[in-house]
Amino acid sequence: MSGLEKMGRRLDDAVKEYGKMINTRCYQLEKPLREIENLRREREGEVAANNAFEDGGA
Repeated sequence: MSGLEKMGRRLDDAVKEYGKMINTRCYQLEKPLREIENLRREREGEVAANNAFEDGGA
């Protein structure tokens, strides 16, 4: 195996590791954002339910 082939493999490995790291980081950053979005949707549902109740269930 030539030096260029070894270097190519190392670069491929580095790109794969970088991709894994980026995906993990993005997931960890998006996780609290998804939780916030879920809370917002729950609150909107509660407000809509309260408004329907106050309007006589209409």
